[in-house]
Amino acid sequence: SVTVTNDAPVPVGGLVLGGMGGSVTLRAVAPLAVGGAVEVADGATLVLDSPDDANTVAGDMTIRHGGTVTHTGPQASSTVLYRVNLSVGGDLLIESGGAIDVTGRGFARGYGPGRGSGSGSSQVGPSHGGLDERAALGTCYGSVFRPLALGSPESGTLSGGGGGSVLVSVAGDLTVNGRIESNGSGGSGGSIVLEAAVLRGTGTGSIAANGVRGSSYAAGGGRIALYETEATDWSAWKGSVSAVSSETNTDTAGNGTVYRQTASDKARGGVITVAGAGVGATELPMAEDGAARTA
Repeated sequence: SVTVTNDAPVPVGGLVLGGMGGSVTLRAVAPLAVGGAVEVADGATLVLDSPDDANTVAGDMTIRHGGTVTHTGPQASSTVLYRVNLSVGGDLLIESGGAIDVTGRGFARGYGPGRGSGSGSSQVGPSHGGLDERAALGTCYGSVFRPLALGSPESGTLSGGGGGSVLVSVAGDLTVNGRIESNGSGGSGGSIVLEAAVLRGTGTGSIAANGVRGSSYAAGGGRIALYETEATDWSAWKGSVSAVSSETNTDTAGNGTVYRQTASDKARGGVITVAGAGVGATELPMAEDGAARTA
């Protein structure tokens, strides 16, 4: 395990992580500036923790089967400390079995604007894009068009948290045959923003910011925004996209939001989808930057 810390971007000619058996972890606290290509191989974990300054890759990037990109969490803070913030100058390929996964790496217990509260029959589940049925209107937060906020946790003492935050921009094609996930782990779904010339993927591809309960109370879905800068439709994408809530026999929560915009759409002229089994409310804050709201 290696941690890279610095006050300025760390220049690297190229990066190959893992692939020789065993496991290896590289944590970049300061953003990486890679002049060539990046490969995250089987058994390797690349932890990208710079929330505001993007990690840049001039060439192509590949996340192999068994490789993972993530950020640190859960985050015991009222603001966003960590985010996968990544800009790729070439193509980005996530193979089947590879992942960008920030599940449960959002706000920790006791933090987050949509955090659960109470206990027993008066317990309120966590919200984000979707609202727990026991929560007050206005509890939802984040942006529909550029969601950057973390998911919020349940109340209580269980470990886990809301989903984390993913912001990925790709100059070329983004192919997801594996997973990009920001699900809750006893919390509401987090945030995912993806921008690429074309979004591609087979039926094994999954993009998800789902609420996942840790106790007997529901958790709201998160928020996802997808942008294609060259393609005018979504025909190259065969995978699944979801920002749904978790449901229980005693509590319900609203689904989150999925926004899709192609190159032929006007700014904010794409399609917002709210779909899933959740029967709670869904609110549509239009803030440009959902991370601006704190606990």
